[in-house]
Amino acid sequence: MPRALHPSAKGLLHGFDLLRLVQALEADGTEIVHFQWTPLPLLDRRAVERLRRRTPVVVTVHNSRPYNGARGGPLVWGVERLLAAADALVVHTEEARTRLIGAGHPPERIHKIPHGLLQLVPPADPRVPDPDRPLRVLLFGSIKPYKGADVLIEALARLSPAARARLRVTIAGKPFVDLGPLRERIVGADLDGTVELRPRLLTDTEVAELLAEADLLVLPYRSIDASGVSMSAVAAGRPVIASALPGFVELFGEGRGAILVPPEDPTALARALETVAAEPDRLAELARAMLDLRASIPSWTEIARRTLALYEQLLAERRSAGAVETVASPGPAGPSTVAG
Repeated sequence: MPRALHPSAKGLLHGFDLLRLVQALEADGTEIVHFQWTPLPLLDRRAVERLRRRTPVVVTVHNSRPYNGARGGPLVWGVERLLAAADALVVHTEEARTRLIGAGHPPERIHKIPHGLLQLVPPADPRVPDPDRPLRVLLFGSIKPYKGADVLIEALARLSPAARARLRVTIAGKPFVDLGPLRERIVGADLDGTVELRPRLLTDTEVAELLAEADLLVLPYRSIDASGVSMSAVAAGRPVIASALPGFVELFGEGRGAILVPPEDPTALARALETVAAEPDRLAELARAMLDLRASIPSWTEIARRTLALYEQLLAERRSAGAVETVASPGPAGPSTVAG
């Protein structure tokens, strides 16, 4: 099949699979349907509307700006209508809630349930990095424009030679961008000995090894609501330098395990890197604060409890609405009555 036809073929397959899913859910009397991901809103909206005739439908909005603003076209057409069709929307951050309300979604339909910890390695005791070796800095996850790998490279290019010598930076993950410009900048800025690219899909074991080795994670994102990478850092007790985006400000606040810098500001990021390179004791302080933050994150059991409470609320509302409709609808011998 020609490569240009792959997206269309995938869309058709998704449509057939979605129809089979809807039919299966209708046949088995499912009480609640919760979508965590809606890859093709134009089709997914139809499924939500059909399912909602029989049962409440919940949609988790992981990114209140679809694809963090990096994609358009059919992949995002119909997003707002899909969200409007659901009974309830789940978000992870206050920023996402505010943005959805601003887009016209009723506040009472938006429910904030936090993202849980992604425990890939046990939390480490706060440690002062060995002064005889470089600090190990990590940026991992899918390499996409919004992740800001280019911002990190620019920041490293602005460091003094002494600061560069104190850092070893790994950028690892499946690339969704042309890495040619990044590689050229690394060579042009004489960063070959500082930066290692691992451009491939990482296994859980590889991610765990990278986290275990890292002294510091850097998240120079341009846009994000909630970040699985940041929750992995919190779970592992690793210090972070991150963009001061609302979601990260909400998570890390002031000094809660992270240094926050303005997004898309390589000079500010370079200053933060230079600080930790010159003062490695600072990383131990941040690690202690990160462990305190870790202790404050709700457990997955608590997150499940809150999610189940939302389901129970929606089912109660559906039963109540059905009872009202039954009482109000006249039958052959006058208004019906409802037992109980």
